[in-house]
Amino acid sequence: MFGPVFKADRLRVNLQLVVNRLKLLKRKKILTPPQPSRPRKQGRVADYWLLGKMNELGSEWSTLYGKTTFVEAMEILELYCDLLLAGLA
Repeated sequence: MFGPVFKADRLRVNLQLVVNRLKLLKRKKILTPPQPSRPRKQGRVADYWLLGKMNELGSEWSTLYGKTTFVEAMEILELYCDLLLAGLA
């Protein structure tokens, strides 16, 4: 009849689950070895930069540095969830 009721206990449990899953995902992303099909990608990025081929540089750059930005985004989410948990305590 009435709308859903806010339950702090349920939110606390879900936030703890989110933090644990983010830690697991972050650890998995960090510990996965680089793929052997791209042995010298950093050198190729520098070569494209010096030659002025910006179209090719975009795809190389995104595959090389996409993993680090993803890990940083997960760290930000983890910190935000920890902050919310501290506010509920």
